[in-house]
Amino acid sequence: MLPCPHTGENISSALWKCLNDYQIINRSLSIVLDNAANNTTAIAFFSQKYVDTFNIPLPDQFNLFHIHSCTHILNLIAKAGLEIIDGMINTLRETVKKLRASPGLKQSFDPVVASMFPDLIKLSQPSLDVATRWNSTYLMIQSSLPYKNAFRT
Repeated sequence: MLPCPHTGENISSALWKCLNDYQIINRSLSIVLDNAANNTTAIAFFSQKYVDTFNIPLPDQFNLFHIHSCTHILNLIAKAGLEIIDGMINTLRETVKKLRASPGLKQSFDPVVASMFPDLIKLSQPSLDVATRWNSTYLMIQSSLPYKNAFRT
């Protein structure tokens, strides 16, 4: 857990402390981070501290030390693709959010679903997506599909 603010300097200090505590500070070849600007700044601070501590000059190409997370890039691509249907996804998200947050609504929703769609009552309720989990929007849509006719009523 990194307390706020999540500046490049604070990230770098926390990373340095962690690697130093595990005694692997001089054995690390790369660090995988997402594309946030504060992470790029953190690597710059970290690299300078590495040079200062170990008195080892780093080549100009040392930016390879920071490897951008492939899953984060894929997440950004998927989210960009989903922007086309963003209105529908937001409507579904709000519907699922209300259903999950209100026991009273769920209690009144279940009998309607049971009477109209007897097979659905055996399913668990639709899942809600999480912005930081790359596949959660897909899982929300998939878990809501059986309820599409019930949501329309």
